[in-house]
Order: sequence, then structure tokens, then C-alpha cells
Amino acid sequence: MRRRDALRMIGAAGALGCARTRDTRELVFLHQPLWGDRGPFDRLLDEFRRAHPEIALVTRTVPSASDVLHQYLLTTLEGGGDADVFVADTIWIPELARAGWIAELPEPTGEELRQQFVAGAAASAIFENKTWAVPWWIDVGVLYTRTDRATPPRIYRELAAIGGYLFQGRQYEGLVCNAYELIWGFGGGGGLAIDTPEAREALSFLASLVRHGIAPRLVTSAAEEECRRAFESGRGTTMRNWPYAWAELQRGNLAGRVAMTAVPSRDGAPGHGCLGGWQLAMSSRLPRWKQPLAVALIRHLTSHDAQSLLARVYGRPPSRRAVYENTEIESLRLLAPIVEHARPRPVSPWYPRVSDVLQGELSAIVSGIRTPERALARAQRQIDRLTGGAT
Repeated sequence: MRRRDALRMIGAAGALGCARTRDTRELVFLHQPLWGDRGPFDRLLDEFRRAHPEIALVTRTVPSASDVLHQYLLTTLEGGGDADVFVADTIWIPELARAGWIAELPEPTGEELRQQFVAGAAASAIFENKTWAVPWWIDVGVLYTRTDRATPPRIYRELAAIGGYLFQGRQYEGLVCNAYELIWGFGGGGGLAIDTPEAREALSFLASLVRHGIAPRLVTSAAEEECRRAFESGRGTTMRNWPYAWAELQRGNLAGRVAMTAVPSRDGAPGHGCLGGWQLAMSSRLPRWKQPLAVALIRHLTSHDAQSLLARVYGRPPSRRAVYENTEIESLRLLAPIVEHARPRPVSPWYPRVSDVLQGELSAIVSGIRTPERALARAQRQIDRLTGGAT
């Protein structure tokens, strides 16, 4: 969906709930479009319909871009629009819970989430020791390497020596993900205390890659697809991206010549990829009688069989640990050890505003406008004002 069309949807979202009379026998499910044949996903939804004929399941597609969908959901929820069960980025759960827009889920419990789901995904669904969502599918930052040019690097020093490194340096959330991976790789933490020695060292290294031409200048305005296309065209030997790119690369001219591994670290231990992905949450405005049906839909869509289907047909990495076991899907075998080391961004109700601050300062670092020391100090002052010094 084009950004212009998505923004038009936002304008209509607030009025949607008031412009039509809701059928109280409907359960409205909002989700992003899935690439490819929609048939298998429709059959998955029809299974729920057959099991629950007492409710009419209505599905609507929403914008795919995270920042656009965030604004769309906030407008819809605040305006009382139709949103009973919906997708939410992992980083939004504390914000939505604190605002009172999503309801606590009676199941699974936090302990069940931690046992059955990838650790970082489970942590993102729990806020103040309560379960607010269930992980649907995940994303994790990975490193792609042209194996006809180099051996996949495990140490940042090796990455720099190879050259031709592509990463997402545009001023948006993807840059924040890249930055946290570097900070973790240099031994730093993942909280809201961003002005630390580890962060300064990590981001000095990232800026030096651009300054010395090890990363081409195009990365300062690149998101995921710009990086993937540059990688395919031969302008990079290594690339940080998400798992979706694996299937795309296997269909192109690099088929059989690319490795997907964990992001590097300073000492060679497996790096921590930034955890992304989507959760399923339930509106707090649902009438009590409809809540068990919403929980049943979430349980159905996040089941082992459903996640296996989404991985096999649509390339969505599962959030359930068990789906990675004994799988015949090559990408999942490669991802299995990577997802266990994945880390979430700060689980905080202030995170969306914190991210806005970080995006500007990180962009200034990558572009050479400000030194890491000055930019991180500026960012920390603004974060402390937003959060009252919470870490």
C-alpha cells in the first residue's frame, strides 16, 4: 500500500465507527495484507468461522508500514472505530496497555508465553506482569553475506575488512533497530540509558563505516528494500536486513550464493538481532460476552498449525519455539539459533516517543552531522525529560 493511500485511510478511520451501525454479532479483525496467494489464509479464517457460527468474523486490511499503521490504530481506537482484534507492532504493547486501549488477556499466562514462545517475543507481550497480547510472527535482524566473495563475518572488525556493508540508515525505526544491534554487540544494554560508553563506541564504529566508504553513502537514505536491491545489484558484500529478504534473494540472481547468519559482535559471540514482529491484541471496548470469542480467535491464529502455515506459505517467521523444531523449511533452520539470541527494544510505554528522539540523533551520527558523543548526550537529555529518568 502506498503511503499516500495509507494516510488517506487514517483520515477516514476515526469516522468509520460513527458512519455505520455496528452489527453486534460481528467480530472485526484488522491485519496487514499477506504477500502471495490469500487462499490458505482465508481457509485458516474459515476454520474459525466453522467452529464459532455464533459470530460473524469480518476481516479488514490495514497499512503495512509500521509508522503509518501506528497512527491509523491510534486514530481508530481513540475514535471508537471498528477494531476488535488487531495486529500491533511489538514495540506498541506497553503504550496501548497504559492508554487503556487493549484488554488484559486471560490466557495464555505470562509463564505459558515464556515457555512456548521465543523469549524476546514473549517479553514484548507482557507489561507490568500482565499478558496484553500474543506473538503472531516475529522478525529478527540478520546478516547476509555474498559467499562467492567472503566468509560470513562474526566480528565487527572482519565486517569492516570485507567492505561493502549495507544497512538501514534512513531516519526511521529501522535505523534504531540497527543501532541497538550495534550497541548490544559492543556489550551495551538495551534500556533507555542510551548515552553510555558502549553506545558511543558502537555508534562511532557505525559512523566510521560510512565516513571511510566501507558502507556506501547510499545507506544514509536507505531502508530495507533499497538495501536489498543494492545488494542484488552487486553494490554490497554484506547486508543487515530482515528474514523476508532470504526468499527474495533465493529467487534472484544470487540464488545459492548468499548466507544468512547472526549479526556480528565485537568479540565473535553470536550477535543479538533486534526483535521485530507483530502481536495480536484485543480491544478493551469489547463487550464481555464477546471477549472469549476474541481470545479464541487469537489462540487459533497463533496456534502451532497456523504459524506453520504462515511460515511455509508466506515466509513469516514463527514466534512459537516448537515450530522451529524438525522443520523442513531451510530459512527456519537457519533462523532457529538466531531468534533465541534476539532482543527486544525497550519494553516501555514511552518507547514510541523515545524512538522519535533517537531517529533524529542517530541519523545525525550516520550522516556525519554530529559526533556520537554530542548526539547521544542530546538524545539522553530529551529521553530523560520524556520519561522522568526511567531506564
